[in-house]
Amino acid sequence: MNFFKDIHKFKNKTALYSKKNQFSFNELINFNSYLPPKIKERTLIALICENKFEVVASYVSLIRMNCVLILIDSNLSNENIKKVINTYNPDYIFNLNRAVNFNFRYETFSNIKKFQILKKKNINNYEINKNLALLLPTSGSTGSSKYVRLSNENITINSKQIINSLKIKETDRSITTMPLNYTYGMSILNTHLISGSSIVLNNHSFIERDFWEILNNRKVTNFGGVPFMYETLIKLNFQKKIPKTLKYITQAGGKLQRSTFEAIINISNKSGLRFYSMYGQTEATSRMSVLDYKSSNKKIMSIGKPLPGGKFLIQSKNGKLINEPNKVGELIYIGKNVSLGYCKNKSDLSKGNKNNYRLYTGDLAYKDKDNFYYISGRKKRVAKIFGIRIGLDEVEMMLKNWGIECAVISDDKKIYIFMKKNKGQKFINKVSKNLGLHKSALKIIKVKNLPRNQSGKISYSELEKNV
Repeated sequence: MNFFKDIHKFKNKTALYSKKNQFSFNELINFNSYLPPKIKERTLIALICENKFEVVASYVSLIRMNCVLILIDSNLSNENIKKVINTYNPDYIFNLNRAVNFNFRYETFSNIKKFQILKKKNINNYEINKNLALLLPTSGSTGSSKYVRLSNENITINSKQIINSLKIKETDRSITTMPLNYTYGMSILNTHLISGSSIVLNNHSFIERDFWEILNNRKVTNFGGVPFMYETLIKLNFQKKIPKTLKYITQAGGKLQRSTFEAIINISNKSGLRFYSMYGQTEATSRMSVLDYKSSNKKIMSIGKPLPGGKFLIQSKNGKLINEPNKVGELIYIGKNVSLGYCKNKSDLSKGNKNNYRLYTGDLAYKDKDNFYYISGRKKRVAKIFGIRIGLDEVEMMLKNWGIECAVISDDKKIYIFMKKNKGQKFINKVSKNLGLHKSALKIIKVKNLPRNQSGKISYSELEKNV
């Protein structure tokens, strides 16, 4: 069974809005009549993603046909798209408005308006696990062949967890603020379609006037954003742009700095918005916890509590579970939305459930006396300099709380602080004092802009090239 199996019951209700058009659930479902009839179930298909009707309709139709999809970011370079295609050799490529030469192995099979469907000349015969539904790139992927294997169960369970936690109703209407290939963006689309509510297809950013016109004209009731988006909203005086129809907003995809968190809560309280801060990873399909808006004032910076049916554990370095409050360890999540595991090449497509519903998040966390959880850093984002362990995320957050836009990396010899302005020796001395680290271990590197991926997260791999 697939996670879109029941959406036919919504019939003529509007499922998707574009800037000028709207499409019912029936139109979305019947889109499969445009697809080549020779496509069989369990076929491996690459879908190059954009927030366009043809892409979303293909996504829904192919999932309902029990095909297996590889979701590829359309913003990748042609070279990186071909890298993914060459690794997995999908039977079909669904490609919208993109001139990519996929070499002699593929031929044009069909065209739907500007939507090109390419077919592999020699159809694959390798085994695909019966539970596999989607291959989704991890948040930092830029043409990497490492994908997360998601099952229909993963997506169905996580969608229901989110629908129940946010109380998504048929009358709700969201807007795309992220691409379909990004786990958070996919989750917003899935949860709204599964619940019979609607999605407005949008490719504009928060800073564009068109975004706010669409938001208002289409009477959007909610949207989601990553930390960078909310930092942008604060600068845009978001509170002056909130339409009357907007009921709630969600945040996930990384940790907000405290000042941004407090500002969003303040704006939400004054505007009558419900603000849900959420925590998730692609490896858990999308989201694992939520801080309910009723608790946000008292639990600043918390990721809240696990979604219904999920469970958090905190584990010490020696593998023992930590039950006491305010003690830091690695955060472990247990739930049916934990992915089957990773996939690095086509031979991994046959693998079963390697995670067994348990995810070692790699995040360091603690819980308070009321069992609200907090992320304190990243396990792998730790440097050891002069024998002192330094959490790079904590350094970054400290500087951001000082009002400094920056990114921090280390090679275990120095801590490198990337920022737009070099604030000089006094700044170095202040950082040195606060970290208890000699100033010789600190270096500022001035950059015009901090490199970010499409989800707004800092691209640390790009920064490493400058060290």
